[in-house]
Amino acid sequence: MRLKSKKNKIKQVLLKQLQLLVVVLLMAIIFVIIRGIYFRVQDERNISRGVEALQSDVEKFDQENKDLNKLVKYFNSVEFQEKEIKEKLNLVKEGEKIVFIQGNKTGQTKESLTDNQKINNITTIHSNYYYWWKYFFGR
Repeated sequence: MRLKSKKNKIKQVLLKQLQLLVVVLLMAIIFVIIRGIYFRVQDERNISRGVEALQSDVEKFDQENKDLNKLVKYFNSVEFQEKEIKEKLNLVKEGEKIVFIQGNKTGQTKESLTDNQKINNITTIHSNYYYWWKYFFGR
C-alpha cells in the first residue's frame, strides 16, 4: 500500500511538473508569436513611413520637373532669345533705337528735374552696324 501511495504521489508530482512544463512552453510559444507580430507591425509601420516619404519626394520632384519644363519652354521662346540678344549683344531690330537715360549725379530725383534737364540726360544709341557704317564710310 505504501508503495502504491508513493507511486501515486510520484505520479502526481510528475504530472504537476509536466503541467508546469506545458504551461511554460505554451507561454514561451505565445511570447515568441506575440514578439514576431510586434516586430512585423513595427516593420510595416517603418515601411509605410518610408513609402510616404518617397511619395512626398516624388511629388516634390514632379513639381520641380514642371518648373524646369516651364523654364526650358521660356528659354526656347522667341521673346527670351530676343531679350538676351538685346541685352548681351546690344543688337536691335531694324528700325529700333535704344535710348539710355543717364543717372542723376546731383542727387535730384527724376520728378524734380526740369524738362530741359530730362532732355539733356537722354542719349540715343544706334545699332552696331550703324556705327560700323559710320566708321568705314564716315556718314
